[in-house]
Amino acid sequence: MAPVIRKLKTWRAVNNLSQSDPETQEFVRIVSERADRTAGNLEKQLKKALVAGSFVAHGGHRPVSELDADLAEASKLFLADAAAKVFDRYAEAPVQVDSSVPEKFLKTPLDRVTSAEDPLQIVTHAGGRAQISDTTQRRWGLRDPTRPAHVHQSLSVSAGSL
Repeated sequence: MAPVIRKLKTWRAVNNLSQSDPETQEFVRIVSERADRTAGNLEKQLKKALVAGSFVAHGGHRPVSELDADLAEASKLFLADAAAKVFDRYAEAPVQVDSSVPEKFLKTPLDRVTSAEDPLQIVTHAGGRAQISDTTQRRWGLRDPTRPAHVHQSLSVSAGSL
């Protein structure tokens, strides 16, 4: 697909150059029409193949045509549903950190971890040694999947008991 698009862009750039010869103008017009038809056919085939496919997320798949016959509408519906599942507990996080922080935390030796790399403050220093605290209570929201979302209650769980 990318080579077709590149060729089409190149052709359009060459096409914009002035052609003084009527035969050259006719040739350019014919090739341009064929390129438009080919691009249109390619787009139709690609959409048809995508509509015949499935969306895959959360360990399952869902046929595109089951959501909507229009690919754009089906995509919007699927993404809205996926976003609701992914971000339903976003507000429960005790700290919102940059996505690079966990990687930095894991790569840094415990004795060199800074407060910027440990926003939950789970690294403690005792007797000159840095260690992960197993006595710190962390509040994680555990949900009962058999209850509706508005009924869920969070439970306190010790980090050491997990």
